[in-house]
Amino acid sequence: MNSDSRIIRGSLSLIILALLSVSYFINPNNNKLNECGFKELTGYSCPSCGLTRSFYSTSHFHFGDAFAFHLLGPVIYLLLILLAIKFGYAAITGKGVNISLSSFWLKISVIGFFGIWFLYWITRVIGK
Repeated sequence: MNSDSRIIRGSLSLIILALLSVSYFINPNNNKLNECGFKELTGYSCPSCGLTRSFYSTSHFHFGDAFAFHLLGPVIYLLLILLAIKFGYAAITGKGVNISLSSFWLKISVIGFFGIWFLYWITRVIGK
């Protein structure tokens, strides 16, 4: 792996870790971070409403609250941690970590994840 790739991966790892650190230190209930333009315009929650509060709760190991704020918040948080580790490892060692999924299973995983996210959002909007 060349030095440019290592720098990019290291930078991505640091950006992800910085975002997760912010979710630990800044309480969205004490700031104006929880204002959603979509919700202000439509009166309905957007697909990502609750993620900031979910990340904050996950950072403080309040998993019940985290899942209540957004069902996929802790899952996305974990995926971001795994990505940060993957990118950080590649930046430090120069060796990439390959997760081998066939293109079929990768497509199914991505479509499934966003399908679940969409269905979760629809149930939140209908349940309002």
